[in-house]
Amino acid sequence: MAEDARIITVKKIDEERLTNERLAGADREARAESARLAAQADAARVARDAETAQIAAQTEADRVKQENIAKMDAAQNAATWQSVTRSADGCCPDRSRSSETRERR
Repeated sequence: MAEDARIITVKKIDEERLTNERLAGADREARAESARLAAQADAARVARDAETAQIAAQTEADRVKQENIAKMDAAQNAATWQSVTRSADGCCPDRSRSSETRERR
């Protein structure tokens, strides 16, 4: 009888050990799956952040490009205006002479 009790006890201990090992294995698998899902979510977030940053950079580049085009147009218009003004000042030399002639009289 004592031998039977010992065998039963050893079997129970082995069953408990196997149950604990199975539970520990399932727990490890659950933690690994959780970590995998977290890493996947983090990778998706990083990809979204990178896309957002790229869109923001492109938008800023487009804005600066438009600003530079506007500045170049303004400078070109100013240069054209100066050229027209200078041409107009020099187009009628008689007028300036006639005013000098009037002053002499």
